[in-house]
Amino acid sequence: MKKRLVAKVLALMLVTVMSGISFAQPPQSAGQGTGMCPCVASMSPIKVSGKIESVTFPMAVLKTSKGETYTLRLGPWWFWQDKGYKLSAGDSVEVEGFQASGLIAPSVIRAPSGEIKLRDSNGYPLWGRGPKGGRGRW
Repeated sequence: MKKRLVAKVLALMLVTVMSGISFAQPPQSAGQGTGMCPCVASMSPIKVSGKIESVTFPMAVLKTSKGETYTLRLGPWWFWQDKGYKLSAGDSVEVEGFQASGLIAPSVIRAPSGEIKLRDSNGYPLWGRGPKGGRGRW
């Protein structure tokens, strides 16, 4: 009788553990299966130019000649420091990246100090550790 009870408890525990494992799959997210970084998959590609109004990491404000204002998500300051990138208020720039409303996740910023590469062509941040994420997110 005691052996049966132990066997039933062990079987129940095994079923519980196995069902938990089967449901422990990562959720489907935007961009999965498309090769795009999920963080920008729902955003639209954009190419815009203008002047940098202000830089306060991790953001900068860009104003176009048409008066449009965009906020640029620059990424982590340590990445900029490691690469020697510079961006200052008053710089005339051209930005390619991904946009949602007034927010841009830049892939490339062409500035007077040179080309600033922040994302690959699929939108993955260059400071991360590949498509699965890493040290930094978007």
